[in-house]
Amino acid sequence: MKPRLILPGALALAAVLSPTMAAAQEVGIAGGWNTATLVFDPAQDRVQGPEHRPGFLVGAFVRSPLHRRADVRAEFLVSQKGVKELFRFGDELVLTDFEVPVLIQVNLHQPDASGGHLFAGPTFAFTMAATYHDEGTSEDVKGDLDGTTDVGLTVGGGVRFGIASVDARYTWGLTSVLTDGDTGASLKNQTFSVSASVALWRRR
Repeated sequence: MKPRLILPGALALAAVLSPTMAAAQEVGIAGGWNTATLVFDPAQDRVQGPEHRPGFLVGAFVRSPLHRRADVRAEFLVSQKGVKELFRFGDELVLTDFEVPVLIQVNLHQPDASGGHLFAGPTFAFTMAATYHDEGTSEDVKGDLDGTTDVGLTVGGGVRFGIASVDARYTWGLTSVLTDGDTGASLKNQTFSVSASVALWRRR
């Protein structure tokens, strides 16, 4: 991704997050588990793969009120993603991303009470490391990616218990991570995540 394309995105992200952090009602930590893969666009008729690859996510969040039943929630996560059996049986691509989901959360409960919630919004991802494993060898392939930034759409929900909550979500990557040299198809991230979070500070 060229620097002139990254700078406007970074400025737009800062514009979104600055009011959220200034008006923070809740700050906490989060961690959980991913199962990720890369999907071909357009879809390809393959005998096997790509398969899902498990990984972890960990980070922090900031939540601020938008409405009596709605919040904006910004997260700052290190997320392990990737794919198994990408090009052949037994190979693996390991991706480590820094992710910033900016989510609108609709609460199905009274403010500060326990209950369910739904959320959706964009997720901005920045690839920090990319390693390809095949037949006992490992290779840094970050420079071979189509780009080191991704924008995805995240949809999910969860349940809040006091200062803690448990969430499940799915994220569809909207930009190409790799291009298949044989077919010309784009490969895009898709990730299912389950996480738990705990508020460390709350504004009364």
